[in-house]
Amino acid sequence: MANQTIVFGETNGALSERALALETLLHVPGIDVRASEAIMQDMWEKFVQLSTLAGITCLMRASIGDILAVPNGEQSIFRLFAECCAVATASGFEPRAPFIEFDRKLFTTLDSPLKASMLRDIERGSVTEAEHILGDMANRARTLGIDTPLLDLARAHVAAYEVGRRRAAG
Repeated sequence: MANQTIVFGETNGALSERALALETLLHVPGIDVRASEAIMQDMWEKFVQLSTLAGITCLMRASIGDILAVPNGEQSIFRLFAECCAVATASGFEPRAPFIEFDRKLFTTLDSPLKASMLRDIERGSVTEAEHILGDMANRARTLGIDTPLLDLARAHVAAYEVGRRRAAG
């Protein structure tokens, strides 16, 4: 079974009574449920992870394991990861060391079948949430003056797919 996690919290960082009550209510076997005292930080780290995973797997149209198996695959993953981390840092949410360590392992697992749901949408010929994820991260980068060439290329790649999908749908 895949890792199932629910993390939530108050934007002010307080562990309120309602957050603690929700944590108790949602506790079921097999799902990690956690009220967070740093939900904005947690959300930014998830945004970095998702943008990296979606960006690289969609751009390469391949799983993490397949990307790692090609020349410059790992370097490409981590260039994109660095771009996304730079946006988070400039936004006031520098990724924490445990997050960096977790994602380094996630993105270097040989033969990993991991791919973003966005790539699975492309493989099915479905609409993607690219502008909500890659587009939002890229727009934030522009606003902050951060150069993100791989993120921009991944965004353009999925946007071109969307144009073709709409054209084919007629």
